[in-house]
Amino acid sequence: MSEIFSEVDLLLSDGLQHAAARLRRYPPTNLNSIIQSAVAYANEVAANADVKDAHFLDILVQLSVEMTDIFGSDKTISILVDCAFYQEQIGNYQEGIRVGLIALNFAER
Repeated sequence: MSEIFSEVDLLLSDGLQHAAARLRRYPPTNLNSIIQSAVAYANEVAANADVKDAHFLDILVQLSVEMTDIFGSDKTISILVDCAFYQEQIGNYQEGIRVGLIALNFAER
């Protein structure tokens, strides 16, 4: 399991609201490092389309959407696009379209 998801799992153990509060206390350099790792991992998972990674990418998508103010809309859009591509790669076209539409909605804001 990627190091970022060990950290994300820990953050999510108390729920998204607590995760958001914890993330906001991170020093900016640490937070930026976590976000960069998250985006890189999303990209890697999408490119490899390994079904066993599906729930990790789902967690990352949920985290980035719920905390767009922390991740920033560009990073959130990048994660959503990777997730849409991943869903297409594993043959889950309806979910890929749904996530792609969410990414489009973020891009239009």
